[in-house]
Amino acid sequence: MATPLAGKLALVTGAGSGIGRATTKLLARDGAIVVAVDRNVQAAQETIASLTAGDNAAYEMDVSSGDSVDAVLNEVIGRYKRPPTVVVNSAGITRDNFLLKMPESDFDAVINVNLKGTWLVLQRFGRAMIEHELAGSMVNVSSIVARTGNIGQSNYSPSKAGVEAMT
Repeated sequence: MATPLAGKLALVTGAGSGIGRATTKLLARDGAIVVAVDRNVQAAQETIASLTAGDNAAYEMDVSSGDSVDAVLNEVIGRYKRPPTVVVNSAGITRDNFLLKMPESDFDAVINVNLKGTWLVLQRFGRAMIEHELAGSMVNVSSIVARTGNIGQSNYSPSKAGVEAMT
């Protein structure tokens, strides 16, 4: 019996580990063709290698870079002749520290990956879906700390709150 995901093209960010890796496996199990992307391409390749079947692929992508997102989008369309109609934004990083001790670079890194990265992927892949006249689903992964805050996460908590507000 075919599942609703059978044959759908799905992209998962942060697919090299954690929630992204688990999501990739579930999508593939349910028949989706999965594109796993991660800054660590070796980890994304390991995720794809763990799947049992399908024309799945792994790419290196830095979600915080529009050029990187565009490059992967172009590669995916070149390979599959269409953009994904399932996009899961699960890439995320932490750089925990107390607010008064947090370097600006750690604040920027978390906001750039978690919030800006989600925005870039939504914008670029959403635009491609519209240009190809495809309907799809985009899922953004957040965290309970978006609503509660957490000690040492004055960058992470607002990045995830921003993801929820954007969603």
